[in-house]
Amino acid sequence: LMFGALVLMHDISDRFSAQCNLLYASYDYDDDSIAAGKIDSAIEVSGVLSYAVSESTSIEYKLGYLTPSYNDGAPEVLEDAYIGHALGLNVEF
Repeated sequence: LMFGALVLMHDISDRFSAQCNLLYASYDYDDDSIAAGKIDSAIEVSGVLSYAVSESTSIEYKLGYLTPSYNDGAPEVLEDAYIGHALGLNVEF
């Protein structure tokens, strides 16, 4: 497995911050005959926006895009990209 990541964080204001992620992973299998249809590499682009409502409460929005690549030999495997997002409320006690 080879893996690399670039993470950039920026405070827009005292309460508002942003984080951007760029990740790459590449897999290498010992036996190519059993590797057919398994993931070969993947790229993720994602980000997090965070707003501090108070000292112990924040709202986060996360958005991500993942594009996998599969080994040849499995025609039923589609190389579709995936998008996900989440909105969360973090409360610390």
